[in-house]
Amino acid sequence: MNKIFLRFLKSPTHSLLLICGIGLFLTACVTYGPQNPLIRGAGYNDVQLAPNTWRISYSDLNALGDRARDLALVRAAWLCKQNGYPWFTITATRDQLDGSYVSYGNVPYDDPNNYLLTSSIMVYGLRSQAPGAMNSAFLLSSLTRKYRITEADLRK
Repeated sequence: MNKIFLRFLKSPTHSLLLICGIGLFLTACVTYGPQNPLIRGAGYNDVQLAPNTWRISYSDLNALGDRARDLALVRAAWLCKQNGYPWFTITATRDQLDGSYVSYGNVPYDDPNNYLLTSSIMVYGLRSQAPGAMNSAFLLSSLTRKYRITEADLRK
């Protein structure tokens, strides 16, 4: 049996196939285990309710401080600016914290180290400044610099 195996390995094609097979096997072993379903829910979600009104949510896994709210504001500023509204006001806010439930096989358990913070805001775009209005360009510039966000990140 060893002689057959060694003869098999002498061929470069067979050696490559064996290495790829082992690599695939090891990759499957590494990624097996509890999967956090909340990771798929992270990111932006926005709905345009009227020509100048949006509901924007940003979900962030294990968010710290004001990050989720700030990133919802970044998206609001970008949407308003892209649609010709240099100013906007926030008409409603809501923050929600969800714990993650992960399972090993068929046994679910609560993982206190993973949670999803969702910050939702409703904004109203304005063509001119009004009391309490936020400047879309200023907010976009300062928060994208703070969080190192690119224009490509906002288009997603």
